[in-house]
Amino acid sequence: MKTKYIPAIIMLAAGLIRAIAGVFYRQDIKDFLWSILIVMVIFYIIGSVVKVVLDKSMVIAEEEEPAEDDVDIVLDDAIDAEDKEQENFEQKPTDGFDFVEKVNEDE
Repeated sequence: MKTKYIPAIIMLAAGLIRAIAGVFYRQDIKDFLWSILIVMVIFYIIGSVVKVVLDKSMVIAEEEEPAEDDVDIVLDDAIDAEDKEQENFEQKPTDGFDFVEKVNEDE
């Protein structure tokens, strides 16, 4: 998400609302302009703070998600480990005569 324009959008929205209110209340032009200037500066600062918070939260979210290369490496390691386990448990060929001696537990 691009956050470059957030301060300007917040500032202009607040200025528009203040301008509509000034026209509605038939405010004197000098007071009207000063109040719009003050409102726009304050809301530009607020918008800048919002932008910084969003940028930091997006950086944290990006750090939590592994990159595709990292996932491939993890999967490759898991596959290698599974292959090694299978090699350890492979049965050696026998001549076909596997006898299991049953032991009597009473003795």
